[in-house]
Amino acid sequence: MVNGLSHIDCVKASLVKKHIHPAIAEQFGDNKLHKIDTDTEVFQRILIIIHKKYESKSKNRRRNIQKVFTDQELLEETIVAGKKEEKRKQRILNKRQIFDRINVDKSRLILEFDLDTHEPIVEVAPVLAKKMKSQQIEGIRFMWDSAIESVYKAKEDGPGCILAHSIGLGKTFQIITFLHTILAHLNTIKNWIAEFRQWLEDNGLLEFHLFDLSDSKQQLQRGETFKLWK
Repeated sequence: MVNGLSHIDCVKASLVKKHIHPAIAEQFGDNKLHKIDTDTEVFQRILIIIHKKYESKSKNRRRNIQKVFTDQELLEETIVAGKKEEKRKQRILNKRQIFDRINVDKSRLILEFDLDTHEPIVEVAPVLAKKMKSQQIEGIRFMWDSAIESVYKAKEDGPGCILAHSIGLGKTFQIITFLHTILAHLNTIKNWIAEFRQWLEDNGLLEFHLFDLSDSKQQLQRGETFKLWK
């Protein structure tokens, strides 16, 4: 048995087992229990030898690390993903140019048009849009382009995004505005309401109205609810 090895890390401990234990077994026999004083000069020399072997292997491994992968060394799927991203950026650029020509009313924040009728398909509520600053408008467009891109691609997986504006530039406002554009299942909306109330309502930061058509059984009631929502 070897005492005093608790300070040796896992790698060195494995080397101790590999080099010291066989030597003990060869010298004294496997069936005897022996103690080694870790303060002896012999043991300290053994540790120095093990340390040098460990450092040598570590340095050899470091020399094999490449600084930069070339295109040829990249995985094929990585190259394909890069090409898809370039195509996506070009689609978004083309779409922006078309939408800028269609959207003559710059007071409205329209995220998608019907290219045939020029009618808005997805638009930020005017009550929110009129309060938005330029960087917040770009943030909404960025999230839409990254997560959705188009209603025709809604069932496809978008690349996603991270909204990383500096503090005080309205990230929370942008997130709430973005969620406001999403048509979702009733239970999902109710869960969102509960989350907003849990985290924001106690601080007086939120007044959120829920318009639930499932509570309106008559068509006339549903129509009135829809008018209130608009």
